Amino acid sequence: MLELSAGDARLTVDATDGGRWTSLVVGDLELLSGAALPDVSPSVTSGCFPMAPFAGRLAHGRLAWRGEVHELPRHAPPHAVHGTAVYAPWQVVDATGSTAVLAHRLRAPWPFAGVVRQHLTLDADGLVGRLEVHAEEEMPVVLGWHPYFPRTLGGQDAGVDVRPEQQYEKGDDDLPTGALVEPADGPHDDCFRGVGRAPVVRWPGVLELVLDSPTDHWVLFDEHPDVVCVEPQTGPPDAVRLGRATLVPAGSSIGLTLALRWRTLDGASR
Repeated sequence: MLELSAGDARLTVDATDGGRWTSLVVGDLELLSGAALPDVSPSVTSGCFPMAPFAGRLAHGRLAWRGEVHELPRHAPPHAVHGTAVYAPWQVVDATGSTAVLAHRLRAPWPFAGVVRQHLTLDADGLVGRLEVHAEEEMPVVLGWHPYFPRTLGGQDAGVDVRPEQQYEKGDDDLPTGALVEPADGPHDDCFRGVGRAPVVRWPGVLELVLDSPTDHWVLFDEHPDVVCVEPQTGPPDAVRLGRATLVPAGSSIGLTLALRWRTLDGASR
């Protein structure tokens, strides 16, 4: 288990379990959580994990690319979900007291060669994670970060401030149809576009958490009573089918940064 610290912030990362952040503590407040989700692999129900080389659901675990169909494990039957890197071990490439670099080599069942890298920098008031895919063969990629935050922290329920312009319409199969509609009232398990300001999760009187990422796609999951998830992604779920994945040529890379910034509020202890 890898541990980083800065000020009164502590981050724990399990390289053997998908490069997952298992704990993020600020003072005496644990900012990461988890939930029992029916019909979803336990590997993707806790902490914060990198989603690579695809994010969200992939219809029926079938990646259709360049005239071939590649079968991927269906960890959220009948669909594949959240990439392949989260289900495999990573290696710690470098680590200091407050920084770390981890890497995972893409291999079967993902059909294209490459390396996923995760760069982490912790300070007293925030955490910056950068996720990258370095392609050795041409491949379609969607990257994402999937944090689970506790619904209740310090006795207060979370409020989520996300202000999108558009929402992806979903079909009966829980996959986006490709149509963009007006954002609807929650609760949500939905992907949005046009988020003009950084989303905020706020536990009144306890802590405010700002999530900053230079991306146009965010998934909000707040329909579970125990957790809320605010997830930056470089494209929507099932992005290859929708023509919204990024084509990364051999020898090139794509990256996605997530910066978490927190401040404790009146009444909180640190």
